[in-house]
Amino acid sequence: MVNGYMVTTRSTNQKFLTTAGNGRVEIQLDAPATKGGTGEHFGPHELLEASIACCINMAVRMHAAAHGLALDSVQTTTRIVRPDEGTVRFEQSLQLTGNLQ
Repeated sequence: MVNGYMVTTRSTNQKFLTTAGNGRVEIQLDAPATKGGTGEHFGPHELLEASIACCINMAVRMHAAAHGLALDSVQTTTRIVRPDEGTVRFEQSLQLTGNLQ
């Protein structure tokens, strides 16, 4: 366990509904409706995309704060792309607003 962080998941009585917790907060995840879930919660792949987008977002904001940049907001988007059967790729976009000169 690095830095004391650990995430535990547990199945529920609903088909693919799963809870994930870190000892402080708990969230629910589910499979998309096309795969037998309800599609009402983040799916595992969406959560992976969200965690990468969040890491980039926070890193940019921390860097701006450390260098005194007037960054108003950061929007990051991450998606998993599978151009062929053997390839998985993450694509990111970043939108920054503020007086960054």
